Amino acid sequence: MQNFRTLTDRFYYENELHGWIVLMMLVIRSHKYDHILAREEIHMSDTPSWGLIEFSDSPSDIECAQHLAVQGVTPDELANANQYAFSWLQATQEYEKDVQTRIAINKLLNVPQVDNTTWPDSMSYHYSTTYSRWMPPLPATPAAPS
Repeated sequence: MQNFRTLTDRFYYENELHGWIVLMMLVIRSHKYDHILAREEIHMSDTPSWGLIEFSDSPSDIECAQHLAVQGVTPDELANANQYAFSWLQATQEYEKDVQTRIAINKLLNVPQVDNTTWPDSMSYHYSTTYSRWMPPLPATPAAPS
């Protein structure tokens, strides 16, 4: 559980968490990212900014698309993150206190994706200190013939 010094710290944490939930929900619906970029005439940055993302008080899909575009994230790169976003949202909904947010996440995770396949029952990731990133577990390789 988070240990907050002030009420402002708690509000900031909850606001940022909500922003990340909205962003991950956009990653799951990566085809919507294409539409937002075109409709809102958002252009991806030629020189990506990897600065801290700070969300507004009520982050939207458009705001999240703007953050991704500033960082130079392409629609294909976003689509490649679907499984990670699924796993992240699956874990987040278990601890989310806002019922409406949990319902929205749950509805999204139970919808078949664009390629008409459903999500796997469970996906897990572990943090690899070697690569400094979250990684899916690798399948065991068969023993080499002798």
